[in-house]
Amino acid sequence: MDNQQLRAHILSFSLDGGPRGNQGYTRVLLQLFGYNGHGKSSFINSCKYVIHEEEFIEHAEAGERQDHGAVTTIRKAYKLTENITLVDNRGYSKENNFQRAEIYAQLGGGSGT
Repeated sequence: MDNQQLRAHILSFSLDGGPRGNQGYTRVLLQLFGYNGHGKSSFINSCKYVIHEEEFIEHAEAGERQDHGAVTTIRKAYKLTENITLVDNRGYSKENNFQRAEIYAQLGGGSGT
């Protein structure tokens, strides 16, 4: 599959196409988690650039701050296609029980404890 075929495949993706239909779901919500500066926002910008074949636009602010803090400070969704949404979550400086619980809660699992 070449790049144009892959792009067309992603753009035409539908949850209705599965053997059991959409089972009540209307979209794929792809949440990105990771450490500060590991490319979550850059991944979103690259996906939007490739899928929409537009001039490169920084949709999700990316980069690294001099104090090594997170550039992304709030959770934000970016619509990639009619059925696929990418979610940029703030990065973590280190993994601990609090941050693990926060990720779990964002995924819909409650408090994580």
